[in-house]
Amino acid sequence: MDLCFNRRKLMDIVSEYEGLLNFEKTFYTSALTQFGDQDINDFISSEAMSGFWEYNIGVNATDSEVTTIHEVIKGCIYEFYYNEIPYQLHFELYEFTLMSTHVSIKCKINCKKQVQKSIIIGRNGRNLENLRVFVEKTLARVYGRMVQTEFYVAIGDNGGEAPMEF
Repeated sequence: MDLCFNRRKLMDIVSEYEGLLNFEKTFYTSALTQFGDQDINDFISSEAMSGFWEYNIGVNATDSEVTTIHEVIKGCIYEFYYNEIPYQLHFELYEFTLMSTHVSIKCKINCKKQVQKSIIIGRNGRNLENLRVFVEKTLARVYGRMVQTEFYVAIGDNGGEAPMEF
């Protein structure tokens, strides 16, 4: 509304767009005065569906951040392990906290077979520790701060239970 001073022209524009698309509701807002902001907030609140939070309280998670971390970890796994093993793994980021001083990440790697789990972990946990260090260094370059990661390795989906540490 801030750029349109002619009310008739504004109504013509609104009518044109409403004719082209099937809007459920039209809001008139002003970036300068914040007029109409509460109407949008009320509408969104009334339409929002209740449910469980995907992440723990206090965990900062936005799609772009989570997607970035997921892709970096996937790339590290593909680079670190060879042949078909990385393509048979499923991993999930189940905690991500972005602080001003550091980034904290917890990731669960699900293997299809015990032999894959053994390869991922390595003798005395050496492979998994090397992967952890590699991921932390890579992500530290992305975020410009210290990164702490924890990896848990399990066989199968684990039925949605808490991750199992090796």
